Amino acid sequence: MVCTPIFPAEIEFSILLLTCFIELVKFIMLVFMGVKIHRRKKEGLELAVAFLRAMWVLIFTLFVSRLFYMWFDFGLTHFDLECYAEHAVWWKIAQFIIGIGLAEIVFVIDRKILGFKLKGIFAYIIVAGSVVMFLWPVNNAKDFADMSTMSILPQLGMLVVFVVFLNIAVKSTGRVRKTALIIIFAFLLYTVAALLVNAGLVKALTDVFGPIAAFYLYMLQSIFKAAGIIMMAAGAARWGN
Repeated sequence: MVCTPIFPAEIEFSILLLTCFIELVKFIMLVFMGVKIHRRKKEGLELAVAFLRAMWVLIFTLFVSRLFYMWFDFGLTHFDLECYAEHAVWWKIAQFIIGIGLAEIVFVIDRKILGFKLKGIFAYIIVAGSVVMFLWPVNNAKDFADMSTMSILPQLGMLVVFVVFLNIAVKSTGRVRKTALIIIFAFLLYTVAALLVNAGLVKALTDVFGPIAAFYLYMLQSIFKAAGIIMMAAGAARWGN
């Protein structure tokens, strides 16, 4: 099937630049956190190292998965909904990678912060949901929509992190509370950014207001994602000190 770009070439290129900007922010934060992990190791801060590593893995999976999304969006489908099912495997790979990152941070929070009270259950649910979604057969637009809905399961990790750190913020004071709030707002911003742009909303806005409306939506998403990623890294760097 020949995919028909829904945006003019200059708009699609602008969206690509915004996506590259977010990837650059992720890469810079990965380097920043790598340096922090090395320092925390020398200081013997086991909890800080464990949480920093888990957050590093999460941001790394967000970085790698976006490369697959970029190929899916800009190289294969050009945002044409009719082409999504044909190239769904690339979307599946991206979602699966994100699921692994979310499972990792949920598992580490469970073991290192909650004393394994959750028995790893939520991490296992995230992995299981990611596997089922990856194996889900996609032959048409409806199958893709069903699979996309199923991707909510791996996103459960975001909710777990939010609830855990909200509880910490409520029960603590001082630096610990501020750090927990930073992490809460980081995940909140990133989640809102992810929800801002979906295929149906982009198409609806494009049909009503033209391609420029979708561009502004992507720009807003980029701002939220950049702020969320930076706050994730900053919060993780402060944790356990």
